[in-house]
Parts: sequence; C-alpha cells; structure tokens
Amino acid sequence: TPENAAEHHFDPNRVAVIGHSFGGWLALLSAARQAPNVCVAVMAAWNVGWLAQHHEEKPADWAALIADFRDVTDPAGGPLRTDAEALLREVIAAPAEWDYLSQAPALVDRPLLLVAATQDTADAGPAMHDQLAAAVRTAGGAMVRSVTLK
Repeated sequence: TPENAAEHHFDPNRVAVIGHSFGGWLALLSAARQAPNVCVAVMAAWNVGWLAQHHEEKPADWAALIADFRDVTDPAGGPLRTDAEALLREVIAAPAEWDYLSQAPALVDRPLLLVAATQDTADAGPAMHDQLAAAVRTAGGAMVRSVTLK
C-alpha cells in the first residue's frame, strides 16, 4: 500500500522476490500472486512439487524427505511455520499444484532470473530451470534469463 511504502521508505515499482533452494521454490510460487512489476530471482530453486511426483514412498526416502523439510520448517519461527511432515503430506497429495513448472503462465509478465550450478540436484539444477524457462517462453514470456554456473 502507499502507506507501507512511505512508512518503510521503499519504491513499490522496484521490488524483487529472491530465494535460494526452498526459498527459491517459495519465491516462484508466490510470484504469481505479486504485482506484474515484481522481479523474481532464484538460485537452485528446489522444485518440491516435481520431487513429490518422482519420489518413491520407501521408508528411507520418506525419512530423508522429512529431514529435508525439517531443515526449512519450524513451527516456532522458521521460514515456514508448519509441521514438516504435514507440509510434505500436503505436497504429495497434490504434487502438480506445488510444481513450479505449473506456474509458468503466471510468470510471463515479470522479469525472471534463474541461476543454478552444474553440481545442483536434479530437482533444483540447470535442467529444471531450463524447463521452467522454456515453459515461461512457450506461455508468452520474454523476460527470462537462465544462467548455469560451473
């Protein structure tokens, strides 16, 4: 709101949403709900929805996923204040909705920078970012840049 902009001394026409890994996933999912002038930059954005579509429910895999989710959730004050297992069950119940590739049409009207490295995992690396860039371009987006670091 104009009141918040004045109180916190920022220009609402110069805003960016930036995130790394889990934060990159959150940035991409939330960007669709931001004004069109909001830029999005992500680094090794972990595609949790894609992972949910490709995981196998073996006890060891489930334990590893829960451990990953516990690293980024904390009911008392983490980036997401939720129960790790509850969030993971929600993602697995509707993985396509949590897959940032499905957000491509909502990203066409904003600048998008995707940065990944050759050593990143399959669910956060250059190939995943390239899929998102292609999907955004196919949907009509022209302000996409995908960078791969070695």
